[in-house]
Formats: sequence, C-alpha cells, structure tokens
Amino acid sequence: MDKLFLVELSGGNIRHCELELPATDYELLDALDRLRISVADKLRFDICDYYGYNYLAPFISDALNLYELNALSRKLADLNPAQQTAFAGLLKMEVEKRDGDILVPKLIDLAYSADCCHVVAEALNDSQLGRFYADNGFIPITENVPDSVYELLDFEALGRKARNEEGGVFVDRDTYGRSGYVVRHTDLVEAYKDMDLTPKKPPYTVLLELTKGWFHDPAYDSEKTVHLWFPSSPSAMDHALNELGAATWAEVSFQCIDCRVPALMDAVSSANNVAEVDRFSQWLDNIPQEKLAGYKALLAATQCQDLQNAMMLMDALDSYIFTPSFSSPEDVARGELKVTMAESDAEILLPHVNLYTYGEALLQSQHAILTEYGVIERQDGQPILTQQSQEMGMKMK
Repeated sequence: MDKLFLVELSGGNIRHCELELPATDYELLDALDRLRISVADKLRFDICDYYGYNYLAPFISDALNLYELNALSRKLADLNPAQQTAFAGLLKMEVEKRDGDILVPKLIDLAYSADCCHVVAEALNDSQLGRFYADNGFIPITENVPDSVYELLDFEALGRKARNEEGGVFVDRDTYGRSGYVVRHTDLVEAYKDMDLTPKKPPYTVLLELTKGWFHDPAYDSEKTVHLWFPSSPSAMDHALNELGAATWAEVSFQCIDCRVPALMDAVSSANNVAEVDRFSQWLDNIPQEKLAGYKALLAATQCQDLQNAMMLMDALDSYIFTPSFSSPEDVARGELKVTMAESDAEILLPHVNLYTYGEALLQSQHAILTEYGVIERQDGQPILTQQSQEMGMKMK
C-alpha cells in the first residue's frame, strides 16, 4: 500500500518517533511501543511530509487525531485514479460551498463517497466538457445538427450551461494531482460516524497478500489478490488457492502486508514458501506480550534480516538485559548517576555534567545499544553482533 503522509509522533514525554501513513494496526501498536505509551494515552503528532497530497495540507495540518488521519489515508490509498479525481472534486465542491471548517471526519466521508460521482477525465474546461457531452449524446439539441454546422457550435457555452445545472467542478492537475470534470450523482456516504478507529490487536499474527504468477509470465499472471491470515489452517489455505485459480502454491507469489513485528515484514516477504511463513507465524504468536518490546529491541540491535535468525534471537532473549525506560544517552547517564550515588548528590551533580557524552561513553563501555524501544545489552557484557558481522565472521573461519 502506497504511503501518503509522514508524521512525527510524541507522547507525554520527550520520546518521539516517525510513522508513515497509512499504517497497519500492528504498525500503530508498534509506534506506541516505541513511545512507551498505551492506546489510552495522549498522542501528539506533526505532519512532516505529504508525499504529493499537499493539496490536503490546509485541511489536515492542524489535525488532532492520528487515528482519524490514518483512516483517511487508508481509504485514499485504496482509490484508483478516477476515484482520486472524484475525491478531489468533492473536496473542491465543499470548499466552494464553505459553510464551515472541513475537518478530517468530513474528508473521510468524501473519500468513501468517490463512487457517488461521474468523472470525465478528458474534460478540463467548459469547451472540452461541452464537446464531450455533445459527442456522446448528452445534449439532445445537438444530435441532428449537420456536420457543417456542428463544428460551429459554442461548445464552451454548452459546457458551462451543463456544469452550472449539474453543480459539477473541474479539478486542476496542478492543485490536486488529478484532473478532469467531476459531478456528483448520489448523496454522500456517511462512513465516519460508524467507525471505531482505536487500534486493536488484529486477529492474525501475519497477513499475506497472495497473487497468482507463473515464472513471471505476463500471459499467465492474474491481477486478482487474496489476503490470508497466519497462523492458518489447511482449509483456509486451500480456499485461498481456489480463490486465486491456482493449482499449487508453486504458482503463487506473496508479500507481507502486516506483521506483529513490523520490522520483520520484509523478511516474511522473502520467505521460501507459505509453509515457512505459517511455521514462523505460529512461533511469533507464542511470544508473550510483556517480552515483545525487548524482542523488537534485540532485532533492531542485531539488524536481523531473516526469519531463521529472528527465531534464534527469541530463544536467546533471556541472555540480554532490556531497559525500556532509557530512550537517549542522557537517560542512560542519569540512570547511572542515581545508581552509583545518593539521589541528593546526583541532583547536585547533574547540571554540571555533559549527560549526552557521558551516556554515550557508558553505552560504549557496557557494549549496550540504544534502540527506539530502549537500551539492550548482553548479560555477559560482551558486544552484540549484527547479523551481517556474524555472517562475515562465519565466512572467514
């Protein structure tokens, strides 16, 4: 799914992290883990990049609810080009009507109402609209006009009359990214009022998008996609094959579109087959929630890139010390000072210490690594090796 916005999140402390929208439920929950807050805690955010949707900046730059903005971006990412033009047209109609502020809930309703419109992509002005309507029989008085007279018609006036009667609008490519004539033919969909936007743990551990493909042969490939939850069952997997029209799993390509540990999505997509994904998902499903953040920290510290190493790391997690309360070198320095001296003495000393450099030195001396989830270090004090350094060491032996 294409990303539409880049946001910087912050909780009730100095911690912050970046997140691209639309985000899956697991990506949202992972962001909360990085901020060390819960769903119920206050969450602030700033939009850093609109990724081509700059025309929405006046309406969402001051948005207060991340989950509303994510719901909007999920729907926008699902729209095809004609529907994107329809959304831009509906927004322009709202701007021209302007009977109040256009907030994110209204934008969500507009996005879900894209199919309530007709779009004429080739009509960018009244003249082009008038000719399109005349050429396609939408203006009865022009049907029996002789060819010699037809080209003399005032298509601009015909188009302007039709546009004013229909209440349609032209979408400007420079402003909205899409272009064409948009006219609404049914009432808007009221989707927002029935939405539950709070992120929740999904009913799957890994979610795959499956497509049918055969040795990259375009004549055999199918555009149809199927989503399959993992851990899965034989009957569910057989049903997915039937839905794709594939005889065996050798004909199926897949990519991971959500995972309990988002950092492993690429690793899941690179798995050899769905059986390997299913085994991994069963193992991942059994990780206790209270150990998940520490496991994510270890994956980040080791730069793990494949499922086999990911499972080995979980088995070794008890050999590591994880401190989620530390999110900066300064936190590490403060923590050390408060452990090694009386709290009153530490408070006196703190203003006179370069906490950043002291914390960096402590991390280096303890072979600890600062991740977005907290600090992690080995119980035995030895350095944490990245997957790449481990592989290089094995090759040199």
